[in-house]
Amino acid sequence: MKKAIVASLFLCLGISNLNAQVTFKPGVRGGLNLSTITQTEGTYRPDFYLGVFGAINFTKVYTLQPEINYSRQGVNDILLYDYNSNSNEYYLKNDDISVNYISLSAMNKFTIANRFQIMVGPTLDFVVGKDSEYIYSDADLAVNFGLGYKFPNGISVEARFKKGIAEVLYNNYYYNDNDNYFWGDWNTNNVFQLGVSYAFNLKSKNK
Repeated sequence: MKKAIVASLFLCLGISNLNAQVTFKPGVRGGLNLSTITQTEGTYRPDFYLGVFGAINFTKVYTLQPEINYSRQGVNDILLYDYNSNSNEYYLKNDDISVNYISLSAMNKFTIANRFQIMVGPTLDFVVGKDSEYIYSDADLAVNFGLGYKFPNGISVEARFKKGIAEVLYNNYYYNDNDNYFWGDWNTNNVFQLGVSYAFNLKSKNK
């Protein structure tokens, strides 16, 4: 009985210490997107991303960071096999494709030496705008990997790579008379992100 009471006391103390360490900081983030769609032989498209987050710091090392981001992506200089209804002919052209997403992410951040950060987590993207009929998927599932550096004033710089999993581009019509396809069979999003973030300190200052 005494052992059970002692164990319960240690458990309560551990939970109390854990709760005392957990903090929450909201923040904003934004920066440069360099995106492409795989197996299209296109070039990287420069654009931007903006978002908000809530950093839940469980320990000095581990932080869970849910995010809502607006991400402008796509691919430039892609080769299209298009149709001209006036001349009733197919023709080749180079064009740019833009697709915009609202992204819901859950990043796991591991802080080393109070400054350096390693990030990994899933993202669910929803299409909110596009300029091509060949972007046929309304959603994408992706995995994020990243590195960052946190300054004492709440500002962080970070670099991420977001790898899409779902096929986002429909390519069955992109072939010539010899059935030579200009795209591969599985076209997914690849995005490099370079940016900054700022976490607000909600602690009240003692006078």
